Amino acid sequence: MPIHWFKARFTWVKSFNLLNDAEIVSLVRAIWRMEETGEEQQVEGKAAFVWPMIADEIRQDRTDRENGKKGGRPLKNPHYNPGKNPPLTEPEPKPEPEPKPDISFSFNEAPAGPVERPARKHRKDAPGFEAFYATYPKHKGKADALKAWNALSPNDQTQREIFSAIQQQRDNPEWQKEGGQYIPLPATWLRGRRWEDELTASQASRYAGLHLGVEL
Repeated sequence: MPIHWFKARFTWVKSFNLLNDAEIVSLVRAIWRMEETGEEQQVEGKAAFVWPMIADEIRQDRTDRENGKKGGRPLKNPHYNPGKNPPLTEPEPKPEPEPKPDISFSFNEAPAGPVERPARKHRKDAPGFEAFYATYPKHKGKADALKAWNALSPNDQTQREIFSAIQQQRDNPEWQKEGGQYIPLPATWLRGRRWEDELTASQASRYAGLHLGVEL
């Protein structure tokens, strides 16, 4: 039974926009004829440029229908994708990936001998520490005390206050107990800013106008 309709693709409609009426009629007749009988016929004018593509698609549709009737699987065509419009142009090839740099390492390539490292810069200690440590009544934890002194980095005025407080607090009854057992470590005393502790009234009157004899 001959068919009385044919399937037009969107790509065909776009091609029709480039043709005049006579060329469209010629192309439609050719499509109809090939859909109905499988025969190809000549088309007029510019329709001849789009007719080969349309004829290939019609021919493929007929082949797929025939294979379906015989129970076989439709033949695969890399240029034919049912349900989707075929591209008008060939897809652009994907660029080749850039080769990755070789970052492999061999122990045989390691430099011979020890690796030279830049010498560390010697940190200059804050001035006045030796005088503080000699004046403070407990000599323990000198390295930790030096670290606390460098972190504090006292100026001349603060050093005067520190030496004055040491002279005043060394007679503290708490510091005199059990041979100075309760005297704080020098680092603890510095970090706690114990030179700022307030004196009792008797201590303040006793040390008023006292010359410490420490030169800064």
